[in-house]
Amino acid sequence: MSSQLIDQVNVWWKTITDKESLGTFQKTILFIWNILRETGRLLWLVLCLGLVLITWIWTSSKASSQKLQAWYESIPEPKSEHVWAEASQFLASASRTTATNVMTQAREQLGLPAPEAPAPVVKTVTAAPAAKPAVVAVPSPPAAPETEPTEATVVD
Repeated sequence: MSSQLIDQVNVWWKTITDKESLGTFQKTILFIWNILRETGRLLWLVLCLGLVLITWIWTSSKASSQKLQAWYESIPEPKSEHVWAEASQFLASASRTTATNVMTQAREQLGLPAPEAPAPVVKTVTAAPAAKPAVVAVPSPPAAPETEPTEATVVD
């Protein structure tokens, strides 16, 4: 074998077996292991968060659908005009309440005084009454002309 090759193998072996190199390898392996372990924990927590969110969304939507169904069944005569009128009134009321709460919270966090509230205006939406069928006059059949009784002849 060539002396250059043997010299290079000796240099390589000294570098690998040097205490500083072994310490560096150990630190690198421990560092990589810590990264993998913490990544695994992070993925597990993200998975748990996803499961909790899915469960929360499921229960919230189930409860909301049950409330909506109970509300719909409480309507005396479910007609499309009536349902949409009540639904729009409900949504408008909820929107106003939410907007008021958000603005109040924002003012409190910014330290701003609350404005004087004007007298609330309440608008009620009533469903149009159901139209009753119109009474249609049906013409009576033409009356038969009245005839006077005639004398009948009797044959014997």
